[in-house]
Amino acid sequence: MPRLTPSATEMMDREYRAAYKAGLELKGLTPASIAKLLGTCEKTVKRRKDKPGDLKLFELRAIAEKLNFTPEQVVRMILK
Repeated sequence: MPRLTPSATEMMDREYRAAYKAGLELKGLTPASIAKLLGTCEKTVKRRKDKPGDLKLFELRAIAEKLNFTPEQVVRMILK
């Protein structure tokens, strides 16, 4: 069976997950600290990491600011 190329949406989701994981590692933060930042539970943060399309704009803004996402990273997360 041939290997399918990932869709544009999947590539944007991968960009978010990669930047999120790198940001947590570089800042020494945990998903619990992100949950506290967003005012939600850790389970919700993990679910949103797995499905970035469910992120609300204010959540993306808060996470991007806290984890120091570059403008280029944010653009790759939201534009095809």
